[in-house]
Amino acid sequence: VKVLNLSNLPGIIVFPSSDTNGKLQLWSIKPDGSSLTQLTHTGWNYSPRISFDGIKIAFISTRDGCNALYTMNIDGSGKKSVVPCSLNYNPQYPSWSPDNSMIAFYSNISQAIMSVPANGGASVTLFSNLADTWWLYWGKDNRLFYGGNTQVNTYNPSTSLRESLGAIGNYATLSDNMSYLLSVNGSVYVSN
Repeated sequence: VKVLNLSNLPGIIVFPSSDTNGKLQLWSIKPDGSSLTQLTHTGWNYSPRISFDGIKIAFISTRDGCNALYTMNIDGSGKKSVVPCSLNYNPQYPSWSPDNSMIAFYSNISQAIMSVPANGGASVTLFSNLADTWWLYWGKDNRLFYGGNTQVNTYNPSTSLRESLGAIGNYATLSDNMSYLLSVNGSVYVSN
């Protein structure tokens, strides 16, 4: 196992952690460990995803009584609901499009991957019948990677092409928010 030195990377890291009341909130910190900042204070907040341009954060919040998809500025200001509770989608795993204009998410209610304009508006179902989806990532190559207990899959919204990589896996984004790690059956792949 190789340990990565993150202290020289630019930007910030956004992560969920409990506040003093035990509620899950979003926090930011610089890669060198300085400037710890609480970004949310209401309800439970989790699944943060920084936009590719580093300006906004998409996240899930229960501040309105159920799971809703929100965005905010990187400093925690300007919180806005883009998929409200009233739509009853129970959004999970938000992920920004490479041009930052759309946000994909998984709907637990519809068992579908959907997208919505980043500033809010009508949600569109990209495809459905996905009972086993535990993560979602929209790569800079415009492919959506998603997976669960059984396999890793890709979907290209431009061509509607779906492809199974046929393996168990997971992902992580790197601090530059432009690269990702994809772990498939014990092998790790890094995009560039």
